[in-house]
Amino acid sequence: MMQAIYQLGARKFLVNNVSPLGCQPFNLNTKMHNTSCVEDVNQRIAFYNGLLPNLLTKLETSLKGSTFVLCDLYKVFEDVYTQPAAYGFTNVNGSCCIDEARNGTRGCARNVAPCADRTSHVFFDPFHPTESFHFIWMRRFLKDHSVCSPFTLFELMQL
Repeated sequence: MMQAIYQLGARKFLVNNVSPLGCQPFNLNTKMHNTSCVEDVNQRIAFYNGLLPNLLTKLETSLKGSTFVLCDLYKVFEDVYTQPAAYGFTNVNGSCCIDEARNGTRGCARNVAPCADRTSHVFFDPFHPTESFHFIWMRRFLKDHSVCSPFTLFELMQL
């Protein structure tokens, strides 16, 4: 896929790793777990995320003139889960909308209003983060060297 985009003329790439899906409401509501997240899911994601930096290095070598930035979405989620109040969240485990099955496993029910304060939730539905979380995610990718390497998104745009 990256090669196809490269062939179309792209030279700058921002790639984020996979978030801790074992902490999303869908997995919390469908899989057995005795911790705050479904750890076997997160362990598989951590394995994949560990392979990603070498893959991007190989791609950058093979795609002449390309630049790859890897941003750590997993860490952004971890930071929010560790200190939700510091980011303005009061709910990190549930979704803002009531799903059709009313058990946190499906998309939002039709004609049912979501929670009144969407900014207090990390997840809008059992799968997708809220707009508030997306703003945090993007702000961190734009300027935070602790989550993006070797450049931030802002620095990548300046190259």
